[in-house]
Amino acid sequence: MDPFRPAPWFNGTGFQRWKILMQAHLQAMGLNVWRVVSKGVKNNGQQEKQHDVTAKCIILSSLSDNVFNRVFSYENAQKLWKAIIENHEGTKDVANERYHVLIDKLNSFKQLDDENAESMYSRLNILVNEINSLDVKKINDLESIRKILHSLRRPDYDLVR
Repeated sequence: MDPFRPAPWFNGTGFQRWKILMQAHLQAMGLNVWRVVSKGVKNNGQQEKQHDVTAKCIILSSLSDNVFNRVFSYENAQKLWKAIIENHEGTKDVANERYHVLIDKLNSFKQLDDENAESMYSRLNILVNEINSLDVKKINDLESIRKILHSLRRPDYDLVR
């Protein structure tokens, strides 16, 4: 097994779920705790150091052994967070490349022959969320609705034109 390969739960949508939940948890611990993760420590004051230590502890305690062993030595929460994100999402170049691949998938998205509208929407929603999580260019609700209407099979949904 490759030691640099993430744990299975930490891949794809599992990682996106972890990232969203972790961000929410850090924000719930205090907006300053999230700020030191996202923007770094402002000064060397006791309060700032405490926010950083709290954030680092929360992040590290949520990691699998495999991921933990690769990142535990980062000296502050911001560098730790960036290392985890970059390790699993790649650099901005990788995100841009993934974005273009996913946009191609979106452009060719169609309702499957044996699929109802609800299942199709679920598949589309997963794809749109994956695109939006890359932070390259967001797919807005209007674009999603348009895609749904254009993807529905005509014989089953002739009401929509």
